[in-house]
Amino acid sequence: MTGPVAPSVIYLDVDDEITSAAARIRATGTERIALVLPSGSRLSTSRINFRLLAREAGARTRSLAIVSPEPGTRSLAASAGLAVYSTVTEYENAIAAGAATADEGWAGTSGAGGARAPGTRDGSSPLGPGAVGPSSVEGRQRLEETRVWDGGTIATRPLPEVDHWPAVDDRQSGGRRWLAVLIGLVLVFAVVGGVGAYVVLPTATVTIRSVPETVGPLNVQITADPLAANVDPAKLVVPAELVTFDLEAGDEFPATGVKVTETSASGVLRWSNCDPTSSYTIRAGTRARTASGIAYATTEAVFLPVAGLSGSNPPTLTCQSRDVRAEALEPGPDANVAARSVTQVPSNLNAVVIRVTNPDAMTGGERTETRLITVEDVGAATDAMTQAIETRFAQLLSEPGRAPQGTTIVPETRSSSEPEPVEDPVELVGQEVDSFTLTYRATGTVTAVRETAVRDLAESLIRAQVGADRMLVRDSVTVEIEPGEPEGAAVTYRVRASAQQVGAIDPEAVRQAITGRSVDEARERLRDFGDADFDVWPGWVTAIPTLDFRLEIRVVAEIPTEPATSPGPDPAPTATPRRTSSPAPTRTSAPATAPVASPRPSGT
Repeated sequence: MTGPVAPSVIYLDVDDEITSAAARIRATGTERIALVLPSGSRLSTSRINFRLLAREAGARTRSLAIVSPEPGTRSLAASAGLAVYSTVTEYENAIAAGAATADEGWAGTSGAGGARAPGTRDGSSPLGPGAVGPSSVEGRQRLEETRVWDGGTIATRPLPEVDHWPAVDDRQSGGRRWLAVLIGLVLVFAVVGGVGAYVVLPTATVTIRSVPETVGPLNVQITADPLAANVDPAKLVVPAELVTFDLEAGDEFPATGVKVTETSASGVLRWSNCDPTSSYTIRAGTRARTASGIAYATTEAVFLPVAGLSGSNPPTLTCQSRDVRAEALEPGPDANVAARSVTQVPSNLNAVVIRVTNPDAMTGGERTETRLITVEDVGAATDAMTQAIETRFAQLLSEPGRAPQGTTIVPETRSSSEPEPVEDPVELVGQEVDSFTLTYRATGTVTAVRETAVRDLAESLIRAQVGADRMLVRDSVTVEIEPGEPEGAAVTYRVRASAQQVGAIDPEAVRQAITGRSVDEARERLRDFGDADFDVWPGWVTAIPTLDFRLEIRVVAEIPTEPATSPGPDPAPTATPRRTSSPAPTRTSAPATAPVASPRPSGT
């Protein structure tokens, strides 16, 4: 007694298509078949492929199982009603354990490596792997905190003491009064000169102009995410839009299968017995042939009586004949022969006394060919429509006006659902038609980004870097955005922002910083305030006067400014942002005059 026939394990290549798999199934004679699909197999791209394989196996009473290491492939195969396994060993163990049917083999495995129930999916989120949400921006580059100068305290020198002229001893001898008068005149002139010098000498005029300082550059990565509802400055995220497209592709395809229909020719065979000594019975199925070998078999038995003899010298022989229906053994039109063409009796009959012929022509033999849809036809049409949907999606994205107003579509973020047929392609297999129509539909999505939102966020971040005691130079903010890098449905942009600011100049602070200092020391101290010009009179004076009325401070603001935006709570991250190269911002200037306050922070 022989044991059960071992199952056939068929290993497919990555590039094998549905036509190859179907042919392998047809060529296999065992009842149980396992198709082993490698990772990335082309067959695993569509559930329709597995339904077609299931139909092909069912039409030949084969028990088909799918072996694949990929959970997604097993899920698609299970949804088509096929048994699924993760390894060949698992499949063979299931067969050895007594899994009599494909359903038992499917139901008897579980766990991460076992068969999956139909309908389960081991996939990622609808947006695909790697989709970026609001919580995925941790670890991004952070903005540098700006150190704010605390102002400090400028020490002032005490006013120098005024030297007094020593008193003149005017006690002279009576004989020299003219000397006393001379000395008195000298003293008068000295006092008058001293008072004049005190009123006029020395004086100084200091003119100071604002100098712009660069804010930044600020290098950040800003993500446009369709999952974000609002702008998040701390996480550097702005909302994006998910645009949906209804995709459809259909076409007519030729049926390449051929169905051959043949009928057998038939007619009447007349059997004759010319033996006066014996009768004969021609059994059903007795074959008679033409001279060229075309055979016809009787459809029923016929009895041939003994031939008759009459008269004498010589007697007359009367053969006994009977007619019976016969059909050609081979179908087709070749068996349509003319009357009296069938004359050869079988070798087990005596051809001398047993004779046969066809009194009329043998007719009815035909061969017709009709087209029909094959598994290969449906598989090829499915692949063509899947590609057509992808092509149509790309065409739609390239057409102007498809993006919502004010947004830019990022084609690299496009994704589409698995194309679904309008008609069930499996039901088409076997239909006798010359051609068939197949239509597939899918839904495509793509991300549209409002780049102005990216730019606005970068501008707000650089504005927040303007010092509390500084003012932003008008029209000095520059934002450079590099092309976006898709991460699933989200898009990340590398952005570089910079600006210019000027400090407020307080004339009183300037006065306190330079009063009583040497001109060189005063010039050095005013470097933190701006560009300063000194006009000291007379020219030989080397120190700045200590009296307020001898020192004039002129503040000239040549750079137009705008109020700095007050930063909100933690508008920018604290980590050091990534540096990228970018040209330096261009300074702008226009004459204007305004009293402003406080020096620049040192080291800016």
